[in-house]
Amino acid sequence: MITTQGYNITLTHNNCPDLELLKIKVKSTQELLTREYERIVNNYDDQVYDLIELGFTKGKFRDPLKALTEPDYLNWNVKGNRSRLWRMVSSHAYQQYCSRYNKKKIINIIKDNDINNICDDLWDKIRENKIKTTTNELVNIFKFLKKDKDQCFKITPVDLDYTTGDNNVKQEIKHNIVHVKIQCDNDDMFDIYYQLPSHLNINNITKVSKPVIKYDEDTDTVKLRYSVFMEVKDSDGKNILGVDLGKIKPFTAASITPQGEYSQELTYSKEINHLNNKLSRINTIIDSIYNKKRHLELLLNNNNSDLDAYYKWLSLDKEYCNVRTKRTRIKEHLSWLIARDTTAHAVEENCNTIKLEDLSWMGDKSGKWDQSLTQSRIEHRANNNGVKIVKVDAYGTSWEYPEEYEANPAPKSHYNSKTRQLVNENGDCLDKDYTASIAIAARVDKKKARRKNKNRKKKKKNATRIRSIQPKKCRDKFHATPKRPKPQSSKKKKYVLPVINTFVVNNDFLSYSRSVGMSNTVVLTKLAQVLSNNDMTMIIACLLFSCNH
Repeated sequence: MITTQGYNITLTHNNCPDLELLKIKVKSTQELLTREYERIVNNYDDQVYDLIELGFTKGKFRDPLKALTEPDYLNWNVKGNRSRLWRMVSSHAYQQYCSRYNKKKIINIIKDNDINNICDDLWDKIRENKIKTTTNELVNIFKFLKKDKDQCFKITPVDLDYTTGDNNVKQEIKHNIVHVKIQCDNDDMFDIYYQLPSHLNINNITKVSKPVIKYDEDTDTVKLRYSVFMEVKDSDGKNILGVDLGKIKPFTAASITPQGEYSQELTYSKEINHLNNKLSRINTIIDSIYNKKRHLELLLNNNNSDLDAYYKWLSLDKEYCNVRTKRTRIKEHLSWLIARDTTAHAVEENCNTIKLEDLSWMGDKSGKWDQSLTQSRIEHRANNNGVKIVKVDAYGTSWEYPEEYEANPAPKSHYNSKTRQLVNENGDCLDKDYTASIAIAARVDKKKARRKNKNRKKKKKNATRIRSIQPKKCRDKFHATPKRPKPQSSKKKKYVLPVINTFVVNNDFLSYSRSVGMSNTVVLTKLAQVLSNNDMTMIIACLLFSCNH
């Protein structure tokens, strides 16, 4: 299995010694490229669409675009390789116009057929024209059309994309540290260092892409984006893990064998439970602060001279921003923990597939629930362990009792709202989230079902809701509910220092850690070894090393 995952980092002085100069150069160069792209959009919009319709691919798009727009990039007021910058503009134009081209075709389909909402007729027309889109994209298009806006496009900034076939960009990977040398409106090369994520297995990495760098005007920072390509051995398991994500319970999982025997409920760890409760409390605090701010705003609208109310509003506004930032961090951390636990269950239960609900139809309706973020984290973590992700239809999964039925899909079961349990015809009860995870694991792949039944319009709705596996009696019914597999204790493991900061000394990498597990004796021993060599640079580095402990 070949997996690809993108990562974003905000550059600091540890990553780039000349960060302030790099920020100025990236900002000015990015503005220059954006102006050139804006010139293309304003003067050659229809002609560029014609190039896309003629079928020019990304590698062959640059030359016809150059002949059409006649860019004077050789006279741009920048230093370095100007042809490289033009390749960045053309690559950006190709990506944007491909997306715009599909959106434009969808808008024409909607107008020509007088379609007012997302329906089966619209999806049929989209498939006939072989257009790739998502439900969220269609929702956004209809929003703009309701506002009488024919084109929902805007000029996007051109990032400095060093992946555009540039051999002059030098990149070196040593251990888990990536060293990149780039040129950006400067006679000299900028040195950038960054560390690969610690959860990645270095031995499985086949390639690390060259970076894409951009200036973020909102935060006044320089951000770097890169991709990691990994070759992971596919899991040898034969079982399937169904995962039901929720707001009350972060997730509920159950594994099912090819014969239909399902496991006990697989729950989340205490760490996730603690973090989820914390998130609930923070949401309550945010709502409370928001209500206080709103009342003060009404008071200030009636009396602008009330300074005490104004200063209190400023204090609440600052607190509101801080708490929202904290909530964002907690959500991010919680999504990674859910991905960790679900993947651990999949490995422990000998599963080669994790099935999730296709919740793309929710769009903005999910509100504070970041289900798309959690699913992307699960997919990332699972793929790194050789486990594939499959999306199934979400309709009715919470109402299917796990037993064999002649009807397919299964009929709706009785629900007891007080106990949150489903009740079958015999009076047997099971937790609603637990039954949903079993139903998800038993359902057929949504894409495969649509492919098989594309010519059967009457059965198209039910095609994605049928069961590929008929659930049978739980194979471990009388065992205790298994928890998340615990990792090996850190006391039994050989201690390895996590590399978080890096110096470059004599063209070599010198890494140090701020870990509290490092004793002063070890630090003094290392310092003594360096002192014996009389290397002043290494002495300074070791002193910094010891100070951080």
